[in-house]
Amino acid sequence: MSAEPTPPHYDAHVGDERGMLTGFLDANRREVCRRLDRLDRAAASAVATSTGVTVLNLVQHLTWCEHAWFEHHFLGEEWCGIDDDRSFDLEPDDTVESVLARYRAKCDRSREIVAAAPLDALSAEPHFFFGTVELRWVLMHMIEETARHVGHQDILREETDGTTGMW
Repeated sequence: MSAEPTPPHYDAHVGDERGMLTGFLDANRREVCRRLDRLDRAAASAVATSTGVTVLNLVQHLTWCEHAWFEHHFLGEEWCGIDDDRSFDLEPDDTVESVLARYRAKCDRSREIVAAAPLDALSAEPHFFFGTVELRWVLMHMIEETARHVGHQDILREETDGTTGMW
């Protein structure tokens, strides 16, 4: 008999709102990183779409999203100067490890920001479309954003090396 697949680890089965929101976001962040398991730079950067999206440059984009929402919009810190289209760009010397390290560091910074503020705290820098939002909204948006890109990574990973499902 084969073992049942292990479900993604969610730390948010029960508990308060903050724990559930941060638990779901962290579970999705872990899945982003897992999609790069056993891929080298060439495989992680293999283009399977007409827009050039790859398993690896989605991580680069999500690093930018963490900065945009938690540091820039919520805290009001200086903008990084990169627009949405360029947020996917990798440097020639980037490796899977360096991109993952930047993403993990940015996620750590986002966790610090969330831990220090109430969920109903308002963003310091309004978004051009959404305006001023609560931290609660930022967390919900990042759950959605991250989960959507994990789905994109799933499809790209299948196109890259045939890996599907829970690996």
